[in-house]
Amino acid sequence: MSDNQGQETQSRLATVGLSVLGAVVALAAWWGSVEVFHVRSLFVPSPPEVVEEFLKLPGYLMKQVWVTLTEVVVGFALAIVVGVALGVTLASSRVLK
Repeated sequence: MSDNQGQETQSRLATVGLSVLGAVVALAAWWGSVEVFHVRSLFVPSPPEVVEEFLKLPGYLMKQVWVTLTEVVVGFALAIVVGVALGVTLASSRVLK
């Protein structure tokens, strides 16, 4: 293995490691803040409570995830179409030149 390949592999591992570390820190901060400040689960449930509820209704929740994802993609596509049309209109306007 060449030195360049070793550096690329090390860089990828560092990137993945930092991503995983960031997720673990965020999860620990969430869980810790719920426990330390005694936040009611009505306002912010702890990670185990979220997992427990997900496991009760996985089919329903996955269906809702799909609905939400569809709405996001359609909204983004609509924003692109309107934005490009508005940009072309403004760019070709003689009044604005």
